[in-house]
Amino acid sequence: MSLPSLEERLEQSLADNKRLREQVAAYEATYRTMVERSHIGMALLDAHGYLCVANEPFAELLGCPVPLGTALLKLVSPDDRVMVRRHLDQSPEE
Repeated sequence: MSLPSLEERLEQSLADNKRLREQVAAYEATYRTMVERSHIGMALLDAHGYLCVANEPFAELLGCPVPLGTALLKLVSPDDRVMVRRHLDQSPEE
């Protein structure tokens, strides 16, 4: 029994990568559907605080349309920005 050639290993790695990307895309679609259909306001921010996903109930909570790619803090009342920033800066363990 011989070891797989470099080309075979590369092909397997590429196939594995494609399969994983497809799985991630399916999970993302499921999550997005769950958020969009929820009656509870939900949003997902990137690491810099910009909206990636937001549903209609979330827009209703804010009282304005929620354009994706907008910094959440721009949509929050100036009086609440310090509190929201503090909350966003907390790690999940806190």
